[in-house]
Amino acid sequence: MELKSPGDLLYQIGTTYPETGGSQYRLLNQIQGGAVPKVRREAKKNMQAVTRAIDRGYVRSCHDLSDGGLAVAAAEMAIGGGLGLNLNLDRTPCAEPLRDDFKLFSESNSRFLVEVARKDRQPFEKIARSVSFNQIATVTSREHLVVKRSNGRIEFTLGELDEAWKRGLEI
Repeated sequence: MELKSPGDLLYQIGTTYPETGGSQYRLLNQIQGGAVPKVRREAKKNMQAVTRAIDRGYVRSCHDLSDGGLAVAAAEMAIGGGLGLNLNLDRTPCAEPLRDDFKLFSESNSRFLVEVARKDRQPFEKIARSVSFNQIATVTSREHLVVKRSNGRIEFTLGELDEAWKRGLEI
């Protein structure tokens, strides 16, 4: 699941829905309610597309977007590979316009972050055309996770992310 090489592209496969009910985000922030993730018909197609891309050698790394959503998966991939990411939340495939916190922490089912070498961009995208996808980030050698949002950006060093990950939830 760790990032492999600066310059690679990171894609999100699958659609994000406003599904934070029961999520780590709501638990941490002590927020009640919210829609829980549903399994949708697109799940099988998403998994088939990712499997085809892996079988053809286009996927360098892959992480599911489950516990913690996009934010946690991106951080785990960056920490694991010791590489940074420039992530653009506006490029996240969503079912409807969503707040940034939903884009980051929704736990919608059957979504994946997939790292693809630039040379494999076109054949990968040809496979992914059958599902909802978009290139949302670029891998960098700078050890920072930069998240461009609709109203600015946030940035963390990999050291800060690793420390937070090891510390766990502070409830």
